[in-house]
Amino acid sequence: MSVIDTLIFDRTTADIINDTDKAYFSYLDLNRVETAAAYVAGLCGISLTAKIWTASDIRYQSALDMLLDTLAEIYAYVFTAAPGAAITELPKVLTLTSIEQANSIERMLHEAAAALDEVYLVDSDGSTYLVDERDNYLVV
Repeated sequence: MSVIDTLIFDRTTADIINDTDKAYFSYLDLNRVETAAAYVAGLCGISLTAKIWTASDIRYQSALDMLLDTLAEIYAYVFTAAPGAAITELPKVLTLTSIEQANSIERMLHEAAAALDEVYLVDSDGSTYLVDERDNYLVV
């Protein structure tokens, strides 16, 4: 199972009402997002080392801003590599205080990975190829 398969983007008001684990965005969720962002960033050629969050870490806005900046880079890259891809828009500011924000960033990473799967092929030797509109393969 890929980290992309673990992303959660189906949080609802019922999760808040019923006090489920999905109602809160914990350090475990941040770790999942950071790991998925690092994975997708790698597909985009963007350097990102995932931060490993702990339960005692304080979520400084500067750290969330850095994560949002990377997500914005991924977002922009996907629109270049996969024109017309349907990708969820990112929030303007990342606070992770609403289920909508949490859903949007995890959905965007899921959609970005899917869009990139459509335009890249990875050979058994690990070589990555960009598929162009003529079904030719270009080594990248």
